Amino acid sequence: KTYSDVNRFQTFFKIYIGEQGEITQEKAELYHKLEEMGHKIFKLPYNCGLSYARNYLISQVKEPYILVIDDDYIFTEESHLEPFFRLLVENENIGIVAGKLKNREQTPVKIFVDKPKNEMNILTHIVLPEEYIYSIETKIQKSVPYFESEYVLNFFIAKKEMFNDIKWDNELKLVEHSDFMLRLKTTKWKAVYT
Repeated sequence: KTYSDVNRFQTFFKIYIGEQGEITQEKAELYHKLEEMGHKIFKLPYNCGLSYARNYLISQVKEPYILVIDDDYIFTEESHLEPFFRLLVENENIGIVAGKLKNREQTPVKIFVDKPKNEMNILTHIVLPEEYIYSIETKIQKSVPYFESEYVLNFFIAKKEMFNDIKWDNELKLVEHSDFMLRLKTTKWKAVYT
Protein backbone atom coordinates (compact mmCIF):
# COMPACT_ATOMS: atom_id res chain seq x y z
CA LYS A 1 0.00 0.00 0.00
CA THR A 2 3.01 2.31 0.33
CA TYR A 3 4.36 1.55 -3.14
CA SER A 4 4.58 4.66 -5.28
CA ASP A 5 6.34 6.19 -8.26
CA VAL A 6 8.86 7.92 -5.99
CA ASN A 7 10.15 4.70 -4.46
CA ARG A 8 13.82 4.63 -5.44
CA PHE A 9 13.94 0.82 -5.32
CA GLN A 10 10.96 0.43 -7.63
CA THR A 11 12.91 -0.54 -10.73
CA PHE A 12 14.98 -3.18 -8.92
CA PHE A 13 12.19 -5.34 -7.50
CA LYS A 14 9.34 -7.43 -8.74
CA ILE A 15 6.58 -7.46 -6.13
CA TYR A 16 4.78 -10.72 -5.34
CA ILE A 17 1.51 -10.35 -3.44
CA GLY A 18 -0.46 -13.29 -2.09
CA GLU A 19 -4.01 -12.04 -1.51
CA GLN A 20 -5.94 -14.26 0.89
CA GLY A 21 -8.76 -11.87 1.66
CA GLU A 22 -11.55 -10.13 -0.16
CA ILE A 23 -10.55 -8.14 -3.23
CA THR A 24 -12.30 -4.79 -3.02
CA GLN A 25 -12.69 -2.47 -5.99
CA GLU A 26 -9.83 -0.34 -4.63
CA LYS A 27 -7.55 -3.37 -4.32
CA ALA A 28 -8.52 -4.62 -7.76
CA GLU A 29 -7.54 -1.29 -9.31
CA LEU A 30 -4.22 -1.25 -7.46
CA TYR A 31 -3.47 -4.87 -8.37
CA HIS A 32 -4.28 -4.20 -12.03
CA LYS A 33 -1.87 -1.26 -12.04
CA LEU A 34 0.87 -3.33 -10.39
CA GLU A 35 0.38 -6.21 -12.84
CA GLU A 36 0.68 -3.78 -15.75
CA MET A 37 4.05 -2.77 -14.28
CA GLY A 38 5.23 -6.41 -14.27
CA HIS A 39 4.49 -7.34 -10.67
CA LYS A 40 2.69 -10.56 -9.67
CA ILE A 41 -0.60 -10.90 -7.79
CA PHE A 42 -1.91 -14.31 -6.73
CA LYS A 43 -5.36 -15.03 -5.33
CA LEU A 44 -4.83 -17.57 -2.55
CA PRO A 45 -7.35 -19.60 -0.55
CA TYR A 46 -9.28 -17.40 1.87
CA ASN A 47 -7.51 -17.02 5.24
CA CYS A 48 -4.80 -19.53 4.30
CA GLY A 49 -2.32 -17.85 6.63
CA LEU A 50 1.09 -16.23 6.38
CA SER A 51 3.06 -19.46 6.17
CA TYR A 52 1.06 -20.87 3.27
CA ALA A 53 1.15 -17.52 1.46
CA ARG A 54 4.91 -17.10 1.85
CA ASN A 55 5.65 -20.66 0.78
CA TYR A 56 3.41 -20.28 -2.25
CA LEU A 57 4.93 -16.97 -3.30
CA ILE A 58 8.47 -18.27 -2.93
CA SER A 59 7.56 -21.21 -5.17
CA GLN A 60 6.62 -18.63 -7.85
CA VAL A 61 9.72 -16.44 -7.56
CA LYS A 62 12.26 -16.68 -10.36
CA GLU A 63 14.71 -14.11 -8.96
CA PRO A 64 17.74 -15.28 -6.91
CA TYR A 65 17.00 -13.04 -3.89
CA ILE A 66 13.81 -12.46 -1.94
CA LEU A 67 13.00 -9.43 0.18
CA VAL A 68 10.57 -10.40 2.94
CA ILE A 69 8.80 -7.31 4.15
CA ASP A 70 5.46 -6.30 5.59
CA ASP A 71 3.19 -4.07 3.53
CA ASP A 72 3.47 -1.13 5.91
CA TYR A 73 7.25 -0.67 5.66
CA ILE A 74 8.40 2.40 3.75
CA PHE A 75 11.76 2.90 2.07
CA THR A 76 13.35 6.32 2.47
CA GLU A 77 16.55 7.98 1.27
CA GLU A 78 18.18 6.47 4.37
CA SER A 79 17.31 2.91 3.26
CA HIS A 80 20.39 1.10 2.00
CA LEU A 81 20.00 -2.48 0.78
CA GLU A 82 23.31 -2.71 -1.06
CA PRO A 83 25.19 -4.06 2.01
CA PHE A 84 22.57 -6.82 2.35
CA PHE A 85 23.34 -8.05 -1.17
CA ARG A 86 27.10 -7.78 -0.68
CA LEU A 87 26.92 -10.04 2.37
CA LEU A 88 24.76 -12.58 0.56
CA VAL A 89 27.04 -12.66 -2.48
CA GLU A 90 30.29 -12.81 -0.52
CA ASN A 91 29.25 -15.47 2.02
CA GLU A 92 28.19 -18.94 0.93
CA ASN A 93 26.36 -19.92 4.13
CA ILE A 94 24.63 -16.63 4.87
CA GLY A 95 21.05 -17.14 3.79
CA ILE A 96 19.38 -14.14 5.45
CA VAL A 97 20.55 -10.56 5.95
CA ALA A 98 18.38 -8.29 8.08
CA GLY A 99 18.67 -4.67 9.09
CA LYS A 100 17.42 -1.99 11.42
CA LEU A 101 13.92 -0.58 11.21
CA LYS A 102 13.37 3.04 12.20
CA ASN A 103 10.38 4.48 14.05
CA ARG A 104 9.29 1.27 15.67
CA GLU A 105 10.04 -0.69 18.79
CA GLN A 106 13.46 -2.22 18.23
CA THR A 107 14.04 -5.90 18.86
CA PRO A 108 16.77 -6.59 16.30
CA VAL A 109 17.94 -9.83 17.85
CA LYS A 110 16.78 -12.45 20.27
CA ILE A 111 19.10 -15.04 21.67
CA PHE A 112 17.41 -18.36 22.29
CA VAL A 113 18.82 -20.41 25.12
CA ASP A 114 18.08 -23.93 26.22
CA LYS A 115 17.45 -23.93 29.96
CA PRO A 116 17.66 -27.56 31.11
CA LYS A 117 16.66 -26.56 34.65
CA ASN A 118 13.43 -25.11 33.32
CA GLU A 119 10.77 -27.53 34.60
CA MET A 120 9.15 -27.60 31.17
CA ASN A 121 12.54 -27.95 29.44
CA ILE A 122 11.60 -25.56 26.64
CA LEU A 123 13.54 -22.98 24.69
CA THR A 124 13.24 -19.49 26.08
CA HIS A 125 14.55 -16.25 24.68
CA ILE A 126 16.18 -13.08 25.88
CA VAL A 127 15.49 -9.84 24.05
CA LEU A 128 18.60 -7.71 23.89
CA PRO A 129 18.32 -3.91 24.06
CA GLU A 130 19.53 -1.94 21.07
CA GLU A 131 22.40 -0.39 23.04
CA TYR A 132 23.78 -3.87 23.69
CA ILE A 133 23.49 -4.82 20.03
CA TYR A 134 25.83 -2.01 19.01
CA SER A 135 28.34 -2.81 21.74
CA ILE A 136 29.07 -6.40 20.72
CA GLU A 137 31.90 -7.31 18.41
CA THR A 138 30.95 -7.52 14.76
CA LYS A 139 32.54 -9.39 11.90
CA ILE A 140 33.60 -7.41 8.89
CA GLN A 141 33.35 -8.88 5.41
CA LYS A 142 34.93 -6.52 2.89
CA SER A 143 33.89 -3.42 4.86
CA VAL A 144 30.31 -4.50 5.70
CA PRO A 145 29.98 -4.94 9.48
CA TYR A 146 27.54 -7.62 10.62
CA PHE A 147 26.93 -10.15 13.32
CA GLU A 148 25.27 -13.52 13.33
CA SER A 149 21.83 -13.60 14.85
CA GLU A 150 19.50 -16.40 15.80
CA TYR A 151 16.44 -14.25 15.19
CA VAL A 152 15.71 -11.32 12.88
CA LEU A 153 12.56 -9.36 12.20
CA ASN A 154 10.36 -9.58 9.10
CA PHE A 155 12.60 -7.26 7.14
CA PHE A 156 15.28 -9.31 5.45
CA ILE A 157 16.71 -10.37 2.13
CA ALA A 158 17.23 -14.10 1.62
CA LYS A 159 18.81 -16.28 -1.02
CA LYS A 160 16.07 -18.13 -2.90
CA GLU A 161 18.14 -21.32 -2.83
CA MET A 162 17.85 -21.35 0.97
CA PHE A 163 14.16 -22.25 0.61
CA ASN A 164 15.13 -25.61 -0.88
CA ASP A 165 16.15 -26.52 2.68
CA ILE A 166 13.54 -24.74 4.79
CA LYS A 167 9.99 -23.43 4.48
CA TRP A 168 7.45 -21.91 6.83
CA ASP A 169 5.14 -24.38 8.56
CA ASN A 170 1.84 -24.25 6.64
CA GLU A 171 -0.05 -25.23 9.80
CA LEU A 172 0.91 -21.91 11.41
CA LYS A 173 -1.32 -19.10 10.16
CA LEU A 174 0.31 -16.60 12.54
CA VAL A 175 3.37 -16.57 14.83
CA GLU A 176 5.16 -18.42 12.07
CA HIS A 177 8.33 -16.37 12.24
CA SER A 178 9.79 -17.60 15.54
CA ASP A 179 9.25 -21.19 14.45
CA PHE A 180 10.95 -20.49 11.12
CA MET A 181 13.97 -18.84 12.75
CA LEU A 182 14.41 -21.69 15.23
CA ARG A 183 14.23 -24.31 12.48
CA LEU A 184 16.70 -22.31 10.38
CA LYS A 185 19.30 -23.24 13.02
CA THR A 186 19.01 -26.90 11.92
CA THR A 187 20.18 -26.00 8.40
CA LYS A 188 23.53 -24.84 7.06
CA TRP A 189 22.12 -21.32 6.57
CA LYS A 190 22.96 -18.43 8.84
CA ALA A 191 21.03 -15.25 9.56
CA VAL A 192 22.97 -12.04 10.08
CA TYR A 193 22.14 -8.48 11.05
CA THR A 194 23.77 -5.37 9.60
